Amino acid sequence: MGHLWLLGIWGLCGLLLCAADPSTDGSQIIPKVTEIIPKYGSINGATRLTIRGEGFSQANQFNYGVDNAELGNSVQLISSFQSITCDVEKDASHSTQITCYTRAMPEDSYTVRVSVDGVPVTENNTCKGHINSWECTFNAKSFRTPTIRSITPLSGTPGTLITIQGRIFTDVYGSNIALSSNGKNVRILRVYIGGMPCELLIPQSDNLYGLKLDHPNGDMGSMVCKTTGTFIGHHNVSFILDNDYGRSFPQKMAYFVSSLNKIAMFQTYAEVTMIFPSQGSIRGGTTLTISGRFFDQTDFPVRVLVGGEPCDILNVTENSICCKTPPKPHILKTVYPGGRGLKLEVWNNSRPIRLEEILEYNEKTPGYMGASWVDSASYIWLMEQDTFVARFSGFLVAPDSDVYRFYIKGDDRYAIYFSQTGLPEDKVRIAYHSANANSYFSSPTQRSDDIHLQKGKEYYIEILLQEYRLSAFVDVGLYQYRNVYTEQQTGDAVNEEQVIKSQSTILQEVQVITLENWETTNAINEVQKIKVTSPCVEANSCSLYQYRLIYNMEKTVFLPADASEFILQSALNDLWSIKPDTVQVIRTQNPQSYVYMVTFISTRGDFDLLGYEVVEGNNVTLDITEQTKGKPNLETFTLNWDGIASKPLTLWSSEAEFQGAVEEMVSTKCPPQIANFEEGFVVKYFRDYETDFNLEHINRGQKTAETDAYCGRYSLKNPAVLFDSADVKPNRRPYGDILLFPYNQLCLAYKGFLANYIGLKFQYQDNSKITRSTDTQFTYNFAYGNNWTYTCIDLLDLVRTKYTGTNVSLQRISLHKASESQSFYVDVVYIGHTSTISTLDEMPKRRLPALANKGIFLEHFQVNQTKTNGPTMTNQYSVTMTSYNCSYNIPMMAVSFGQIITHETENEFVYRGNNWPGESKIHTQRIQAASPPLSGSFDIQAYGHILKGKSLSQPTPPPMPILSQSEAKNPRINQLSARWQQVWLLALERQRKLNDALDRLEELKEFANFDFDVWRKKYMRWMNHKKSRVMDFFRRIDKDQDGKITRQEFIDGILASKFPTTKLEMTAVADIFDRDGDGYIDYYEFVAALHPNKDAYRPTTDADKIEDEVTRQVAQCKCAKRFQVEQIGENKYRFGDSQQLRLVRILRSTVMVRVGGGWMALDEFLVKNDPCRARGRTNIELREKFILPEGASQGMTPFRSRGRRSKPSSRAASPTRSSSSASQSNHSCTSMPSSPATPASGTKVIPSSGSKLKRPTPTFHSSRTSLAGDTSNSSSPASTGAKTNRADPKKSASRPGSRAGSRAGSRASSRRGSDASDFDLLETQSACSDTSESSAAGGQGNSRRGLNKPSKIPTMSKKTTTASPRTPGPKR
Repeated sequence: MGHLWLLGIWGLCGLLLCAADPSTDGSQIIPKVTEIIPKYGSINGATRLTIRGEGFSQANQFNYGVDNAELGNSVQLISSFQSITCDVEKDASHSTQITCYTRAMPEDSYTVRVSVDGVPVTENNTCKGHINSWECTFNAKSFRTPTIRSITPLSGTPGTLITIQGRIFTDVYGSNIALSSNGKNVRILRVYIGGMPCELLIPQSDNLYGLKLDHPNGDMGSMVCKTTGTFIGHHNVSFILDNDYGRSFPQKMAYFVSSLNKIAMFQTYAEVTMIFPSQGSIRGGTTLTISGRFFDQTDFPVRVLVGGEPCDILNVTENSICCKTPPKPHILKTVYPGGRGLKLEVWNNSRPIRLEEILEYNEKTPGYMGASWVDSASYIWLMEQDTFVARFSGFLVAPDSDVYRFYIKGDDRYAIYFSQTGLPEDKVRIAYHSANANSYFSSPTQRSDDIHLQKGKEYYIEILLQEYRLSAFVDVGLYQYRNVYTEQQTGDAVNEEQVIKSQSTILQEVQVITLENWETTNAINEVQKIKVTSPCVEANSCSLYQYRLIYNMEKTVFLPADASEFILQSALNDLWSIKPDTVQVIRTQNPQSYVYMVTFISTRGDFDLLGYEVVEGNNVTLDITEQTKGKPNLETFTLNWDGIASKPLTLWSSEAEFQGAVEEMVSTKCPPQIANFEEGFVVKYFRDYETDFNLEHINRGQKTAETDAYCGRYSLKNPAVLFDSADVKPNRRPYGDILLFPYNQLCLAYKGFLANYIGLKFQYQDNSKITRSTDTQFTYNFAYGNNWTYTCIDLLDLVRTKYTGTNVSLQRISLHKASESQSFYVDVVYIGHTSTISTLDEMPKRRLPALANKGIFLEHFQVNQTKTNGPTMTNQYSVTMTSYNCSYNIPMMAVSFGQIITHETENEFVYRGNNWPGESKIHTQRIQAASPPLSGSFDIQAYGHILKGKSLSQPTPPPMPILSQSEAKNPRINQLSARWQQVWLLALERQRKLNDALDRLEELKEFANFDFDVWRKKYMRWMNHKKSRVMDFFRRIDKDQDGKITRQEFIDGILASKFPTTKLEMTAVADIFDRDGDGYIDYYEFVAALHPNKDAYRPTTDADKIEDEVTRQVAQCKCAKRFQVEQIGENKYRFGDSQQLRLVRILRSTVMVRVGGGWMALDEFLVKNDPCRARGRTNIELREKFILPEGASQGMTPFRSRGRRSKPSSRAASPTRSSSSASQSNHSCTSMPSSPATPASGTKVIPSSGSKLKRPTPTFHSSRTSLAGDTSNSSSPASTGAKTNRADPKKSASRPGSRAGSRAGSRASSRRGSDASDFDLLETQSACSDTSESSAAGGQGNSRRGLNKPSKIPTMSKKTTTASPRTPGPKR
């Protein structure tokens, strides 16, 4: 109820002083300040100041970080009593100029003080020593401050046009007109309402809604703008002018206090347009649908009352509310409280003798003008209206339990009637007056007695008015004894802000699942019968009737009543709640019905009976019965958490498998069309943030599970940069620029509050063929709210809205928060050739995670397994959970396909199925419940006041006012007050330094007890939790891949990984890792320190030395797939695609390879046989991609064998070549003939089917050791035109075994390798997509010397799976 409160509120401000640590950047120019402009500006900030001089920071002003806080330029505006920061705009500042924006400040004169890299510019170098001169002075003045006098209307729905009246200084916006009509050089930059833009321009037009000055030579005027956003609640309004005017300052009269006891300038509300149905059962239970707009629950949850009783909320969207009606109340009231406002009724030409006669007026009374709804109990009528009466009616809800007093003023006769019971018939007159009064205190009858009102209770009120002639108005005020608003609400007040911290011990949730007396048996499949009966069967029109099936609250798509068995089977198999099991359906038909026999292909047991729902109005009946009860074999069991089933777990599932199943239950499952993409020809970029996200820079966002992800467990929070061409692929090569033709589709999921624009940095060729770069923001309307939205955006179309040109290549995508206080999340980001969804309205079907609907999100799981073998087998899993935001009341895990047979306490259950064999059962128990958030209350005593019962969950004590400049007229008091504040701030700074020193001492004290073994175990547990390998982590730090890192690289790498440690600890750890003290840490030292019980591997025997040298040589190749080398036995290796078996030995300290009848050095052998080392080069020297000349294209052809060797036993025809063919499909290189002819211009680049460009690390597997790496081979043959036959699966499966354990197998492999050598590698050349010289080599004729060899470099591997990991030795 607007204008019922006449008091104000103190503003909060915080001051933070940072200790300066003088430093310089070595510049020889002494910083000097010569001038500051403009000289005047707004007292509410946002005035743009320009400080001129020389020697300002230029190189260091963009250095961020805690250690570099002093670098750059800083500006302080200093008056006689206080110092206020001017926020530097770094992009517009350089060595001779600093640009900054002022903050809100009291009206005063301020001198400028500049610091460069933490060193203040001396007074002698500030305006030549005259620091108080006009050149170095800025004046915050009221006459230069725009003001807001009023906002009309005071409330409305989002999108309402509002009128802002006040001192606006100009009637120019978004125009090139230099001057306003009053001659001032000033323009309106922006208008805000509640932090969202208020639009001055009419959409699709250059016209304004309204912007004018009241007088051609005046500063007062008004503007009309359209509100944006969908937030429902309270808003403040402001606008900003350019030049020296700045941000507007609202006058007191622009504020009102709402009925919720909140001060604001504008209030938005929702709109109800329809209610359906209009009638229902008196016993309740009717589903009521309320349609409308802006049903926002940001501030308060939706509440619906039917007959004064709450309607049970079922579902809320922005445009609809569904609830279940309550039973009819025993007593029905005549009127009920509404959502907002008062009902205003007017009767024209009415002259009642007594004012109370108006109480009996109704719609049939002569002169009735109708009813309207108003937001305030303050109302003014137009002068043209005379001789009428008016009545306001409605309800008042007290914001707090307190003592209140009503006041009324108006013209001519008026009164207040009030009911403390809330019933209209109990109303009595509490205040009145019978004459014009512009004050609340003209007559004692204008004031009511003191009335105690209860918080939240609804009180009925009526306000009557009778107008005779001329002006007509009425105004009601409400006085509250205890009120947070004061008359001293002003920007001159300085308030103290205190922080009260509380802490408590957090207990983790621990649940135990125990399998007892476990037995297995033979399974029986569940069979259910679905009988669909309808008259449409005989009429043969059942395709027009629809129904859908339901299992575990999950619904299928709508099915026609005559659905085929395939359609019904597919619909059931699409349900997440049935997966990973499937169903088979058999349909039969009789004259009246269709009968479906649904068999669940599952060994998990008795499935629940299917449910169904029929489309309203369709005459279809379904009868579902169980024909055969499913019986489990108990080789697996299934957990169920909050209605979400886990994947089947075996009796002896490991801790990792069990933890994976639990994590999967709290993860979102997505269909493959939006998830699990592989980057390649069609998809250029894909991130789902489930694996390690190594972009630690603050603007790349934070990987988090604190909210439900769109897919999986993790999403990315607040990434300012979504994609950058400098980002690296899994093979550590940069993505580079992405051509928007054809890769124009950006698809992503998002939620939260995104600013309505996308930032794109890109290059393009304009119409003059000039390459240009730009970084621009493009408007895009993101949906607001906490629900995920999946969308695809055509980036090329977005660019073409502003630019024309060709060859548009994307370099960066940036996003921004709608406001600093709000966050947003993104997930499954895709950049590719085609859209992942067919229509913008299509939302992929997902399986939502467990617990998310309860607001519970779990950060970490730890599973411990205990097995007991004996007469009765027992297997126990203990699950420890760490939650986000102190989530508690975590539900117990349950068991699917079983029933509770024992429920002794709320924390202990025993499950068993009806037909489980023997005494098998599962026991679930909560050992420890997660601790709830800190709760309780406390009292605060300060400044002669006591604040009682402050809740720990909402630590928001009201501000404690300090003596302000406006409270004392004596200058001496003001001066002493300001000096006291300075001393207080200095004391705070001293306290901060002391606290820092104390923290340092505490750190040293803890370090005195430092135990490396404890640190090592904590680090290994952390690595296990991150699912990272030690080898991968070392390689990530080892940028140049030489096998060793410096001490500083090691320390920085550990600290950057977010492992909880300190620099002091890391210095000691580095000393332990660097055993030989050479300042470097190699991989052997790294592993030996983390695994002290394992002997550090050093090559000792000749076989070891050969293995190390082969590994080192292969590692020099940087192809996406390295040259394939496999160790078959001691001193026996297979090399390359031919896989020919060769002997390797050491001769005179050189590793030699047997070739023909002689021996060749290993490096020379690799140069001749590894295509990537053609002409003495390794692939590390080759560029990642090549650029074809304009008009040329790229083609691929198969390998070409020698004519004399084209036999059925050749590689193309041999059925034993499946592994070689598969290896080729994964390779980034194919071969083309060495013909000098260039490809035809119309030839298309045909990618290998299923090929993936990966960069695996060099790996070498032996009988003792196995280094992890990418050894997977695609099962798809290469799409290069080579003739390949699929191998017999049985034969293929036998090959690894024969190589590993059988000499016969080795000999067979050797013979096959000899066959493969029939290819003439010198007659082919590389068509590798990573090679920049391929097209050039194609024109070299038949000269073998200049040709590249075919590049097929699989990872070095060995067919052994039982070895322990070890890394290659470092380069010395």
